[in-house]
Amino acid sequence: MTVKASLRSWLVVLVIGFAVLAGPQQALAHTLEAHFQPQSESLEIQAIFSTGEFYDGADVVVHPPSEFEAEEIQGLTDEDGRFVFEPDYDLAGDWTIEVGEGNHWDLLIVPVADGRIGFDEITQLHPDLPHHHHHYASNQLLVAAIALGSCLASRLLGRKLTI
Repeated sequence: MTVKASLRSWLVVLVIGFAVLAGPQQALAHTLEAHFQPQSESLEIQAIFSTGEFYDGADVVVHPPSEFEAEEIQGLTDEDGRFVFEPDYDLAGDWTIEVGEGNHWDLLIVPVADGRIGFDEITQLHPDLPHHHHHYASNQLLVAAIALGSCLASRLLGRKLTI
């Protein structure tokens, strides 16, 4: 390998590395998802980051159906990211469960009727929340920065970029 080819390789690596490091840091962030598992009379929720790591100590807030004047339930997930929800079956309606906080947050709507949880009717709202959209936009900006950096490096080296 000639000195000129070696210099080109290092320049391309440097430009791509700079584009990755200078790009929006949120593109490298992880998200949270609340997985849930029906139990006999309860719902086990497990908060897990997209990295596979359990969310130990995640805030959990359970809101009873709005037509009742019942107190919300507050708790934390255990070291395995687990929280068990057992509703007051006398309060029929949609229970809302918030898990996590800030950008690491998920929401479940759990219907309760006729003395049971409607497991097949649980709604999970995390895909529609605004905190997920900045990850997609950041990823697009990162790709654009890498492409621009590669094109500039190619121009500086005086040859066309081939893919």
